[in-house]
Amino acid sequence: MVYFIIFLLILLPIIFYAVFGGRIKLKLRYYYLIEGLIVLLLTAAGHFYYYRTYDMNVFPNGEYMMMFFWVPIVGLLIIAFFDFLFHRKNKESRLSMKGYFVLFIFFVVFFTWLLPLGQKYYYVQRVDLVEEIFAARETGSVSTDGDIMIGLVKSEYDPLIRPPFRSITYTNYFYIKNNGNTSYEGDIYLLLYDENNEPIDIKLLEDVKADPNGIRLLVENEDKTITDEWSESSFGTKQQVKSFEAVVGEK
Repeated sequence: MVYFIIFLLILLPIIFYAVFGGRIKLKLRYYYLIEGLIVLLLTAAGHFYYYRTYDMNVFPNGEYMMMFFWVPIVGLLIIAFFDFLFHRKNKESRLSMKGYFVLFIFFVVFFTWLLPLGQKYYYVQRVDLVEEIFAARETGSVSTDGDIMIGLVKSEYDPLIRPPFRSITYTNYFYIKNNGNTSYEGDIYLLLYDENNEPIDIKLLEDVKADPNGIRLLVENEDKTITDEWSESSFGTKQQVKSFEAVVGEK
């Protein structure tokens, strides 16, 4: 999805320039500027919608923002190094500082503004599925032990940052529901199975807590960089999880 969007953002101004360039006397860069303003307005409306409707923060947390401030810098330094070697060998002009600055701004805006909007969209989809899955109690998708229910909501490739070629990791979303009137705290073992009902992995989730009559995402390892609810997942697996068994322990 991300690769398609990037390709579309690059291609659209060129198409409009080719179609309307003869009638609208604007340089190509102004088509990109107009596109950028339109995208920012539309995505701002989307972030505002999720803020008002689902009480989600408009911006990601500070650690996430800083990570995607430095990642483009490191990436551009690597590009600059190979650009220097290539053009020194071929005696051609290198990418200008303005070009590097534009690339830097594009990547920062994309990963800190556009990508989180897509993550919010898929997060809301998962939240809508949670209650349905717990209510249906389908075998393989829900495990019940007393007042504690464990549900598998999704096991899929990342719909946004899936590589063009086959991914090696599936992202899994497991939720816990506490139907009791007292808090739960304990360790949970998950035995994971593939589509042929063959075991593929065992996960231990330690010190899990669930409020009375509450639902929350199960997370194997807390990532202090990813603390926004829409970007969290339970864990990754090399194969898609089709069913599971849960062993619920008490403290």
